Amino acid sequence: MKNVVVLSVDGWQQAYAGCYGNTWINTPELDRLASEAFVADFAMMGGVKLDDTAQAWWAGRSAAWGNTGGGTIMQALREQGVETVLLSDDAAMIEHPLAAHFQRLQPCHQPPPVTNAETVEQTQLAQFFTQAVEIGAELQQTGEPYCLWLHTASLNQAWDAPLDYRLPYLDDSDDELPKFFLPPCVKLPENYDPDQRLAYRRAYAGQVAVLDECVGAWLEELRELPAEEVPLVLVCGAGGFPLGEHLRVGAIDDALYGERIHLPLLVRFPDLTAAATRSRALIQSSDLAPTLAAYFELPADTLSGDGLNLLPLIHGEQESLRDRVLISSPTARALRTPAWYYCEPHDQPSELYVKPEDRWEVNEVSNRCQDLVPLFASALNSSFALLSQSVSPRQWPPLEGALLEGLD
Repeated sequence: MKNVVVLSVDGWQQAYAGCYGNTWINTPELDRLASEAFVADFAMMGGVKLDDTAQAWWAGRSAAWGNTGGGTIMQALREQGVETVLLSDDAAMIEHPLAAHFQRLQPCHQPPPVTNAETVEQTQLAQFFTQAVEIGAELQQTGEPYCLWLHTASLNQAWDAPLDYRLPYLDDSDDELPKFFLPPCVKLPENYDPDQRLAYRRAYAGQVAVLDECVGAWLEELRELPAEEVPLVLVCGAGGFPLGEHLRVGAIDDALYGERIHLPLLVRFPDLTAAATRSRALIQSSDLAPTLAAYFELPADTLSGDGLNLLPLIHGEQESLRDRVLISSPTARALRTPAWYYCEPHDQPSELYVKPEDRWEVNEVSNRCQDLVPLFASALNSSFALLSQSVSPRQWPPLEGALLEGLD
C-alpha cells in the first residue's frame, strides 16, 4: 500500500538550511532528512500568487499555461480510492477553489499568536505539527491508502519563536537581541542600516530553528511506523522570504529574485531510495502533481499541464527534465536555464545573471553580454507563447547552445 505526505512550507527561504549550504544556522533535523532523501538544488516556483501555487501543485499547470481546464491530482486519487486530506494554517489556501478537490479540508484550529512564545510547544508551528501527527495517525488506522497535504504559512504570519532561539545567532554579548514579533514587510533604502537587516535575519533564523525542531519530531513519528506503513514524504517550499537581498524584506512586491522563487525540495522514500542524492536539474512546482500521479501508478495522461514526472530523475534514469523554467508575476517574467537567469521586469531594463555561480543574483551582467540579451528576449517570448498555447515542454524546440552552456 502506498501513502504520501507532502509538507509545503510558505516563507522558507532555501538558503536557510544546512543541507542547502547554510553554515551559520543549526538545522540538524532538516539535514538528517536530506541525508535520507533526494534533494533538488534547483527547484523553482512558476508564479508568486496563491492561485499560481495551487494550480501548479494540484493541477500540474504553471501560471501561464493556456488551458485552465482539466482535473487535479486530488480528484484522480479520490477516484482510485485514495483518501486525500489538506491541513493548513492558511485560510486562503483552505478556501482556494482547487482545495475543494480534497476529500477532507482541515483548517488548523489555533488562536493567532500575539507575542513570542515562552516554549516551542506554544508556537504556531508546533501546534500545526501536533495536529499533523494526529491526522496522520487517524489515516494510518483506516488501513486505506492516503495522500495527506500539510501546508503551513507560519513563517509569513508570526515569528513567535521563544526569544532565546535567537540568541545563538548573535555575534557577541554586546549585540542587541531582536524582539519584534510580526514578520517585517518593508522596502529598504539604498543606505539602509546593516544592523537592521541583521536583526531580521537573526529573528528569521530563530524561526527556522523552530521549524527544524518541529520537522524532526514529526518525522520521528513517521520513522517509527511499521515498514509497510511508512509514507513517501515530500518536503517543499511554497515561496521564500526575502531578507534584504534586493532591498526587499518580506513579500513587499512581486520581484522575481532567487530568495523568493528558489525553493527547497526533498523527497524521502519509505525504503530510502535515492537517499543523499542531489540533482542540479531544473525543477518547477508543477512537477509535483504528475510525480504523485506516477507514484500512485495512475495513467500518464491523468493530468494536462506542463509539469513533468520527477521519478525518472530521482531514480537516475534521466539527468535532466527540461532546458528551461519559466517564471511569471504581475510585474515581471523570467527564464532560467542551466547557465543563465534572464528577467524582464515590466517597467525596468532586463536583467541577466550567470548561473549557477551567481546563486542569488548579485552581479547583473547584461551590459557585458549584450549579444545574449536579444536571444533571451526572443526565447522568453516564444516559450511563454508555447505555454499559453498549452504546448507540452516535451514538444518545445531546444534552446540555442549559448543560452544553455554559458560563455567559454
